[in-house]
Amino acid sequence: MQTLANSSVAFIGAGNMASSLIQGLLRDGLPLRQIHVADPIAEQRDKLATLGVAVYADNNLAIASADAIVLAVKPQVAQKVVCELNDLRPSQVLISIAAGINLESLASWTSAEQAIVRCMPNTPALLGAGMSALYANHCCTERQRDIATQILDATGDTLWVPEDGALD
Repeated sequence: MQTLANSSVAFIGAGNMASSLIQGLLRDGLPLRQIHVADPIAEQRDKLATLGVAVYADNNLAIASADAIVLAVKPQVAQKVVCELNDLRPSQVLISIAAGINLESLASWTSAEQAIVRCMPNTPALLGAGMSALYANHCCTERQRDIATQILDATGDTLWVPEDGALD
């Protein structure tokens, strides 16, 4: 967890998969102060606040100091959410676990320089026994790929695939 130990992670969405990833990161020793979570539903925020992580109603506040942003929202709201991330910077890696949203769509909603990792965790990840396939665009650095791997490793094993279509 060396790379991730010096990084902060923001989660956009506080549902089951995000909660599993957050709990896994905490189990792996990531300090509470390095995890930020945004969700529009107060009940979801309250659940995660009991863990001690910082919670926000505003996505842009959550991502302000993050090195990695995990997009953990329903596919039908993904475009709106990403397009409203006014403070998203190319130096931050956007990690999408939104089902069915391909890399081309994610890239069109951000900038040409945005580092993006698309991944598909499976439901056993909710129990810490998952398998997540990952694919990164050409903008991702090795450090950003390592951060994405470490985040997804918190709920099981990871496998990098050679093309975006392999995730489907």
